[in-house]
Amino acid sequence: MRTQDYSETVVRRFLAPSHAGPPPDGGRVLTGRASAPGDLDLALYLSLAPDDVTIVGATFLARACPAGIAAADWACEWLRGRTLEEARGLTVAHIEAGAGLAPDRRDRGLLVEDALAAALARARDA
Repeated sequence: MRTQDYSETVVRRFLAPSHAGPPPDGGRVLTGRASAPGDLDLALYLSLAPDDVTIVGATFLARACPAGIAAADWACEWLRGRTLEEARGLTVAHIEAGAGLAPDRRDRGLLVEDALAAALARARDA
């Protein structure tokens, strides 16, 4: 990885993601998956653990570049403590700004947005 190709935020989150790992233990877990069509090296699983009011845990598993890892890590941090309705309001623009994504890495933010939408769809199905 050439660190000059990424923002300081992306490098920091890529080197030490604090929300990477398996889905949270216990209780209800909503997991969404997203991938890039035709790109087998890019996939993201985003898991949310909501209680009756808020998201108490959020984790991700990813096969992605540094920007994809950073975007997922930032989103998990942002999601904790939010309601499912607030989570529905998270947009790619928020993810880009929060994770420090360069404009040419917008697709990584879209991947996170898609995985989140898939997880939230499971809440509606339950």
